[in-house]
Amino acid sequence: MGSGCLGNIQMLKLVGRDLGISHSSSSVSPGQYDGVIDTWECQSDFNCLGTNNLPSGADSEWVDLFPDYINVKDVRFYPFPSKDFGNAWKEGNPDNSVNAYVRFSITL
Repeated sequence: MGSGCLGNIQMLKLVGRDLGISHSSSSVSPGQYDGVIDTWECQSDFNCLGTNNLPSGADSEWVDLFPDYINVKDVRFYPFPSKDFGNAWKEGNPDNSVNAYVRFSITL
């Protein structure tokens, strides 16, 4: 809308599952329940259009974080920890072996 406006930020409400290469809980497949998150499906209260409630890539599955009258001018994402999570077991510092999260800074 205004000068320097980027628009809005959108998201999908996803939950990680360990369902293997079939990405379905109704069938047994290699990699199922091996402790590795390999499937991201939409949260149960959020209806995606793909099979087994998997994201299909349709624009209608995305949800705006802000109403239309609020515009995002700047956004920055800061993922933590900034190391390869696969090496977290080698870390002596417990701050580096916490679950990953993202901080973000938004100018509205």
